[in-house]
Order: sequence, then C-alpha cells, then structure tokens
Amino acid sequence: MPSNEAWLKYIEWGKQYGAYLALTREMLVINSAEAAYEILDKNSSLTSDRPQNIMISLIGWGTNIGHLHYGDEWRFSRRAFHQEFNPGAVPSHYKAALPRINKLLVQLLHDPNNFMAHIRQCVSAISIKISYGFDAETKNGQDLMHATEEAILCLEEATLPGSQLVFLFPPLRYLPAWVSGGSFTKLAARSTAFVQVMRDLPFNIVKEQIRNGTAPPSWMQSLLDRTTTTEDEERYKGVVSQFFAAASDTTLAGLRALMLALVMYPEVQRRAQADIDRVVGSERLPTFSDRPALPYIDAIIKEVLRMHPPLPIGLPHSPIEDMVYNGYYIPKGITILPNIWAMCYDEKTFGDPHVFRPERFLDPKLSDWHSLAFGFGRRVCVGRYLAEALLWQALASVLATFDIKKATRDGKEVEVPGSFSGIMVLRADDFECTITPRGAGAVELIESARVED
Repeated sequence: MPSNEAWLKYIEWGKQYGAYLALTREMLVINSAEAAYEILDKNSSLTSDRPQNIMISLIGWGTNIGHLHYGDEWRFSRRAFHQEFNPGAVPSHYKAALPRINKLLVQLLHDPNNFMAHIRQCVSAISIKISYGFDAETKNGQDLMHATEEAILCLEEATLPGSQLVFLFPPLRYLPAWVSGGSFTKLAARSTAFVQVMRDLPFNIVKEQIRNGTAPPSWMQSLLDRTTTTEDEERYKGVVSQFFAAASDTTLAGLRALMLALVMYPEVQRRAQADIDRVVGSERLPTFSDRPALPYIDAIIKEVLRMHPPLPIGLPHSPIEDMVYNGYYIPKGITILPNIWAMCYDEKTFGDPHVFRPERFLDPKLSDWHSLAFGFGRRVCVGRYLAEALLWQALASVLATFDIKKATRDGKEVEVPGSFSGIMVLRADDFECTITPRGAGAVELIESARVED
C-alpha cells in the first residue's frame, strides 16, 4: 500500500480501474463523492463502524470517538458532542473565543514574525477555555498542550501504514519487547503516558475547582455537574479530552492554510477586505453576527478546505453486514477509505479544481460541497460547526486589521513554496510573510479590543 501521499496514488489507480478500488480483499477506496454519499451517508446504519486497529488500542487512543466501534460507547460520546456543538449550541462558545482571537491580533501587531506560534497558541487557548475553563498560558495549560501534541505525534506514527509489525502480526503484542523487536512497545508506552496526562490533568483541575466552588464555566464543568456515577465521569473525561485534541490539531491546520492562502492570492484578500469595509466599516471589528452579510469570507474558508482538506483520506469505515452498491459487492468488515482529496479535486463537480476560486461557493449548487472535508454519515465531524465559526471569526478579524503579503529580502519578494506535509493531518509547512496593520485606525481597533478584554 502506498504511504506517501497515498491519496494521489489512489486517484491515479482510480483513473485506470474505476471510482471504487478493491485494493485487497480487506480494503476498498472510494474516489467518488457520489459513491461515498450512497455508501457512507445513505447507508450509514450499515457503514458507521470502524475496522479493528490494534495499534490504536495499544497507544491509548482506543476510546477516542473517532476510533470507537459503532455501538453504545460511541452513541454515548456522540450524544455528548451533539448536545454541546450542534448549530444551535455553538453561539454559546463565542464568549470564550472572542477574547483569544483579539489577543491574536495584538500578538500579530507586536510580533508578526512569530505568527505561526501565535495562531497555534490561539487555537489551543480557545480549545482549553471551552473544554476546561482555564487559561492556556498557565503552567497547567502549557503542560496540557505539550502532552496533547506529543500524543498526536504518537498517533500519527502508529497509524502510518507499514510502520509497525504488529499491524501484520497481531500476536507480537503479547511478546516481550526484547523478543519481538518491540518498537511498537516503546511507542505504545510513550503514547499511553501522554494520553493519560491529556485526560487526567485537566479533569483533575476541574474536579478540584468544583469542590472549591471556583470552577469557571466549561464543557467539563457542565458535564460533571450533571454526572452521578464514577463510570460516567470516566467516559466524560475521555469525551472532552478527545474534543480538545481534535480541535487543537485540525482547526490549527485550517488556520495555517488560510494564512497561506492570503499570501498566495492577494486579489482574494483585497476582495474580502472590501466586503468587510462595506459591511462592518472601520469603527469596529467584525463579530459573529456579521457572518450572514459576509458570505465571501465563508467562501474563502470553504475553498481552502476543498483545496487542502486537513484529512485528505478520511477515517476508515467498516460495514457491519454484507451490502451491494451499484452491483458492487461490499463484504462485512472490509475497510472503506474515503479519498476526500479525490472528491475535492473532481473536475465534473468543480470544473477547474486546481484553481483557487472562492466565489465558486457563492453558487447555491456548490455551497455545501466543502462538507466533504468533515467526513460522512454518522461519523461526520461533530465539531464542524464550531470549527467553521472559529475559522470565520479569526479570518474576518485578521482581514479587517492587517495586510498580509509575501516577505521581502534584499528588496525582492520571497517566494512561498505553498507546500503541505503530514501523515494523518495535512498541514501547511512553515513560510515567511509580512503582516502589517492596515493603518492607524486598525492599530487603535486592535489596542482597544485588548483593553476591552
């Protein structure tokens, strides 16, 4: 199986053999959005399970909602997520997000060269605030961010195809490390330790705050207030830590890609700024309430997610019984991989998929096609609506106050490679750019927002 940019190899094979590829008797790749919707959406009652993955369990990620088997534990987690992050509930989190986005503007004003570090800190801080109520700048916040980043790196290493012998020979997990060669044993021990910190550290902080009557509002605090059993406490501990990890990783990938797009497509930036100036003016910053009047900002986000989906290959599905699609037999238990990249670059749907053209998503016929990036059926990303809202507010705020251009060196523009890398999550590689305020009025807006916070 290809491991380096496998989504491109699957497209190449698909042109030869068709939209659905039976790579082996155990794996099916879907390159077609139409087929994915039929198999994974319309038949989601049959195709919402996950295939067995030994390494996921060994490294401590087995109870993550993204990897849970389709059953009662998954339904418990899904219900908790839906209650907190359905479209009607998302606005309740704006209060936690706005101050941190305003702080990002201040950091970009005074230290623009470290913009990558600032957006990383911004995303993590919002996720921590929503999840647990405390600040990312504290020692506990920094320890949580470090453990989460390390746990995610372990997850990516463990899921790289062919990287661990235990994939091919499951009984190896029962042998001592000195017998099996055991690189997976060391990885599992390291990952499990980080996952434990990721789960226990913030949970214990919130529990202690509740006992002392000092707990600020947070999702964890809300769940614990209505929990009566130790069993449910443990489940919620996992649920909230999963949200924090996923939000910190994929939302950051989206924001990095947006910053890159602003540098690479200045005409898009200028059009978006003109819309903001017309709707919002120069006396205040954009807010979530301006979103309906600024559809082009949403269109930019949708186009970035289409051209650079954070997960180019979606998480695997597995049918719980034999099924047939379009005359094609799909056996129970097979691993189904949705090639999201192929769907996002389908010429029949998008016409010119390799051209960055946000206005395509102003067409009602295409307005929802960006949802490909969030998955399918009952396994669709549960944090989708919050992620889109946060990306919108961050992008609108940056566009309202800054011009973002290619960096210059010795009087010449520094070309931006525009490259992406990653194993599970595709992230824009580091790049240079120049970030300058749009004028004295923009500086005043940024500084006044800091005072108000």
